[in-house]
Amino acid sequence: MVSLPPMNWCWPDDFPDPFESPHRDHALRAAIQPQWPELGFYDATSLSAAITPDTVEVGDDMDDLADLVKNLSEAVQLASTDLPGGLSWLRFTADAHWGDHVDDLIHHLNFIVASGAQGPV
Repeated sequence: MVSLPPMNWCWPDDFPDPFESPHRDHALRAAIQPQWPELGFYDATSLSAAITPDTVEVGDDMDDLADLVKNLSEAVQLASTDLPGGLSWLRFTADAHWGDHVDDLIHHLNFIVASGAQGPV
């Protein structure tokens, strides 16, 4: 059973620098966007792609997908040298970060599919 991240991390030598993530985010977004052009920014309340001056919160499918890729990749890399640490990291980041991205993404994807989006979804 995995509960909390271990106190003695054993990161692989080639683990990505977290400060390089904006560049990685840009590359991930660029790779994902052509595959699913209907994904992107949307009004998080109405789920519509129309963002108006009245929009209170903006969702971003590309950010959700990029963060999922990053966090899952980190867990896989950590698990390659420290399996319990990788599992703990996976659980911790699911609770603290990417679980919310999954919820937001599923909610918006369901809206897109129900709206009859064209193209691969």
